[in-house]
Amino acid sequence: MHLFTRWSILNIYKFMKSEILVSVVTVTYNAADAVERTINSIIPHLSDRVEYVMVDGGSTDGTQSVILKHRQHIDSFISERDRGIPDALNKAVKLSKGKYLIFILAGDLLNELPLKKLSESNADVICFPSTYTGNGKQYPEVNNWLKIKNTIPHQGAFFKRGPDLVHDERYRFFCDFDLCQRYYLAKKVMEVHRSPFVAFHGLDGATSDKKNFHEVFKIVRRNYGLVYQLLSYVYWKFDGLKNRLGIKKNGGD
Repeated sequence: MHLFTRWSILNIYKFMKSEILVSVVTVTYNAADAVERTINSIIPHLSDRVEYVMVDGGSTDGTQSVILKHRQHIDSFISERDRGIPDALNKAVKLSKGKYLIFILAGDLLNELPLKKLSESNADVICFPSTYTGNGKQYPEVNNWLKIKNTIPHQGAFFKRGPDLVHDERYRFFCDFDLCQRYYLAKKVMEVHRSPFVAFHGLDGATSDKKNFHEVFKIVRRNYGLVYQLLSYVYWKFDGLKNRLGIKKNGGD
């Protein structure tokens, strides 16, 4: 296991001066090529109110060397075997000290931190749009559509640190969707903004692979029951048909 907490002069200054507003979190495993781009996108946004937390799953491809090369910018880092992405995210939450956490995973790029809007809010989740491969745009929505599909891109979501911020390890690929559904079900305060575009999502193979979509339906069934599971299944079947026919979505999608 590799672990360090950066108790440099800057880190102590952060701790003593004021509350850390944002913890930017990156979890990674064997992603040496992608993680450096992610780190370089985050470094310009770090300050006395913004910390950087990294969790690595015990990479063997040089990822740790890339991370340690930038250790002067990283406030907390741990590298050890984990039980998958949800476990790694939960470890990162425990290491974080910020009022809000944003999850920028290896392959994602941070574009902007709306610190003023974050400092003026006390919502449980503050949602901003993000972009993804192919110049697509994802605008967050908090409404009943969230019962059958994920309408909150996690790269643009800031979660308030607290006991409910736990990723369910049963869901290896879509634990972020489950978290958003549980927050909506619990009537958490979920605030939506149309700008700025906070991050760029690299669309890794795991979440974009249709073979993993069975997990989406399990999540919907557990949180909202059989009727919504069937509605989710019909929605995604129809969405797949539209894609095969080349029918474009309307709005910001």
